Amino acid sequence: MQEIIALAEFVSKNKIKKIEQVALKGKTRTHLKVLYQQLASGKGGTEEEISTSFYGDNPHKSMYFSRLKRQLRDRLVNTIFLIDANLPAFNEYQKAYYSCYKDMVASKILLGRHARPAAIPLAQETLKKALSFGFTDIILGIAKDLQVHYGGLIGDKKKYTAYKKIVTEYTNIYFAELKAEEYYLAITFNYAKSTGSKVELADLAQQYYQELAELIQHTQSYRLCYLFYQVSLLRFEITNDYENSLKVCEEALDFFQSDQRYMVHSQSVKVSFMNKSLACHLRLQQYTEGEALSKKALQSVPEGSINWFNTLSYYITICFHSQQYQKAYQIYEQATGHPKFKHLIQNKSEIWNIFQAYVHYFIMLGKIKPDLSQSSTSKFRASKFLNQVPTFSRDKQGANISILILHTLFLLAQGDYNKIIDRVESLNMYTHRYLRKDDTFRSNCFIKMLVQLPHGNFVYKPVMRKVHRYWEALQSMPLVTARQNAELEVVPYETLWEYVLQALKGAPRE
Repeated sequence: MQEIIALAEFVSKNKIKKIEQVALKGKTRTHLKVLYQQLASGKGGTEEEISTSFYGDNPHKSMYFSRLKRQLRDRLVNTIFLIDANLPAFNEYQKAYYSCYKDMVASKILLGRHARPAAIPLAQETLKKALSFGFTDIILGIAKDLQVHYGGLIGDKKKYTAYKKIVTEYTNIYFAELKAEEYYLAITFNYAKSTGSKVELADLAQQYYQELAELIQHTQSYRLCYLFYQVSLLRFEITNDYENSLKVCEEALDFFQSDQRYMVHSQSVKVSFMNKSLACHLRLQQYTEGEALSKKALQSVPEGSINWFNTLSYYITICFHSQQYQKAYQIYEQATGHPKFKHLIQNKSEIWNIFQAYVHYFIMLGKIKPDLSQSSTSKFRASKFLNQVPTFSRDKQGANISILILHTLFLLAQGDYNKIIDRVESLNMYTHRYLRKDDTFRSNCFIKMLVQLPHGNFVYKPVMRKVHRYWEALQSMPLVTARQNAELEVVPYETLWEYVLQALKGAPRE
């Protein structure tokens, strides 16, 4: 169902002309039209409710509705080719991207249907545009067709030789891009479901970087250079070397902004390096620079895109770190209130559940004044929080640390000491079982500090005596030098401990 909802919203957003006449015609036109309108508007209800509205209590309604969904999906997929690539919402790169891919498919269909007089001029025109934008797969796909046409059918040596040269050149580029992508994914794959540190990958990243640095001396393309800088950046990200990471980001931004060959490419590439820079500013505690760059990045990328949400996630974390809690709340509402938010992939949306929990925590502390008309905060239930992050809850050295800490902070803010006592043993076991002294050392220290709350009977001075050695250990490894993942501490542990102590000082028994 989610697949069809996304298609319907996409078609509706792009305002494809004559959809009802082209995609929704036929005997089942009425049901198709109604289903499309419901899904595109986001007011369709549950799958059971929609199927019942169409077929009532018919015992075969499940089968009928599955057939209707399949028909709508197929027609919407066909409708995608009616997108007008010249809409004002598209930049030059996007217009070229859509038109080149569409025209390449059209030329291949024409060739397959023996309409060469129409296919070849279209292929030549598309190739020219693809070459100017560096769409390697399109260039290679079309140039091969033209090489066959002029070499095997027409016998035009000059044109055959020209297209053969393009095929040879872009075959090398294509395989170079494949290698770069393989190296990049071989590292980033390890972070898809875990935000924990992966320092063991540092040597591999360095090896990949050296190979690609040699490769781009002989072969260059926009995508190859992009992946090269990503791998170059990973060398330092893995070891949490934020100063050198920031230098690589600045080098990449300078490259893509100054090289005339790549000026036409999408702003989203530049924003991706801006977002990487934001992570560096965050860990280097350069909050003013980070906030300014966040605003610049948000102006450079389309609302609702993956990079837009990524920028907001860094921006909200910068606000949490700099104790701008009301602004963090506004960013949270901006992100979660966007229609595209519900289509984020799971591990991207779950971090916003953690942000929501922090927002609610600071509402409880009186640090945030919420807009009560916003459903995102009014519907939050702390008791359900642990069950709302299924991916990260298995990430024992990553975001699950935030979940465990937040749960304890909620209980303390609510004065529910008995439940904290019940959790002490499991917290102790967690630190021994999952937290290592290197990349999760600060988290280890902070959780052990929380464990001391019952041992100090939740009284300020006894607790301070119990936590002293763990506090000293935490101070011995400042956040800026810690080897943990950059986003592990949404709020620095030193700041959270201040609020823990305030709760103890305000407790009735003190």
